[in-house]
Amino acid sequence: MPTCYVTCGFPGCGKSTYVVENLLDDNTVRVSFDGMVHSVNRKIIKDFSKLYSTLENETMSFALHNKFNLIIDKTNLSSKKRTSLIGRLKSQGYKVVVVFFDTPEEVYRARNTQRDKQFIVPDHVYEMFNKHYVPPSIEEGMDEILTVKE
Repeated sequence: MPTCYVTCGFPGCGKSTYVVENLLDDNTVRVSFDGMVHSVNRKIIKDFSKLYSTLENETMSFALHNKFNLIIDKTNLSSKKRTSLIGRLKSQGYKVVVVFFDTPEEVYRARNTQRDKQFIVPDHVYEMFNKHYVPPSIEEGMDEILTVKE
């Protein structure tokens, strides 16, 4: 049975670092907003969110069709969005593991300030994330929650 790891955590909590160091291998497809941001010149492509959404959907469809293991490396802070994603994955026969990053706010905010200037997440984005944030719960349908504590 293929497995999908779905990260859940605020920007700067260590999701991408953890994924690369602990989960990524040659048999796994990684869908990563950060990876795509770093590979696209945002001065040329103004509507990056539309491009990202298209790339994300195409990459996921390819991985699901071919039954590759998958990592969805993004914030996934909303229960509603996670539940929808989990339903899609389960309908394709995937085991779903949510990797929850239990990182103190002062830690992920400090890491954010250490990013390259163009990749710093603004305060208003953190505020928006906080409004929609719900910690993951097994009732959302995943098979397992793996908690990474800072």
